[in-house]
Amino acid sequence: MHRLATMSDESRSALSWALMGAGLLLLAVGVFFAHAGFAAEPSVANDFYLEWVPRHWLVFTAGQLVALGGSQLILAGAALKWVANKPFTWAVASVAVWIAFMELVILWAIVPSEWLNLTQGPFGWTRQDILFTIPPLLVLNNPIDISLAVVKDAIVGGYHVFSLVIVLWFAVKIQGWGKVEPSRKDPTDVPSPYGRPLRKGA
Repeated sequence: MHRLATMSDESRSALSWALMGAGLLLLAVGVFFAHAGFAAEPSVANDFYLEWVPRHWLVFTAGQLVALGGSQLILAGAALKWVANKPFTWAVASVAVWIAFMELVILWAIVPSEWLNLTQGPFGWTRQDILFTIPPLLVLNNPIDISLAVVKDAIVGGYHVFSLVIVLWFAVKIQGWGKVEPSRKDPTDVPSPYGRPLRKGA
């Protein structure tokens, strides 16, 4: 954070435009393959539409991941360009809120939703697909089955907890933006038994 905060305005502007340009390119490529991966099979009726792109969930998911990476670059570039080191006016605050809102929508709405669509669609994970049964002796002789539907929901729950930790960590780190980087103490600057720092002799 300290290095980004101390960059010159010209360098930060160049970096932000580069990030947004790369993000838009990745977003376009990702959306294209995500669309083509689940498009109708090429046929005479649709003039063999994009027949060179395989119709498979792997292509669709890869496109989504590339688009996700592109979206992150765009938001990072926008934050560097229109929020970083700017006087915090109402306009700048509105842009910052919009960027934060879009990031949270992507993290906590779009990503989990697409995971559920993948597992419930191409994967076909349902409650009837039993992954394993807990030994009855461990659960008071009650029959408890763990299905693939439980697994997909557990992954979503774990993802939300993990992403919340990352968001909170970032929120703490961003508080150091623009502040002076704390100086690193010399290994010799340790206190003596009497409370005074020890230093090397001349």
